Amino acid sequence: MTHYLLATICVEQGDLESASRSLRTALYLDANFALAHFAQGNLRLETGDVPGAMKCFENVVEIASTAAPDDPVPHGEGITAGRLVETVRRILTQVGGAL
Repeated sequence: MTHYLLATICVEQGDLESASRSLRTALYLDANFALAHFAQGNLRLETGDVPGAMKCFENVVEIASTAAPDDPVPHGEGITAGRLVETVRRILTQVGGAL
């Protein structure tokens, strides 16, 4: 969780390289951290890495789909697994992918 929070701070400061590094560390420590995959996907979209973003978002859907749609996402401040999947699918539609 600490590395995820550090990544969000780095994004706010415009340090995308450090944000990406912190997210990779967060995912190394917990490969099922859906929000870290989501953040990494958004970061990759922002830097133009659409294929990398798609893979991150696929990971989000895979992880979130193992929970009931109404289950809260860990560290998600109330967002549910179903809502996270809907959000990812909307993003993928906008960038031309589909899940």
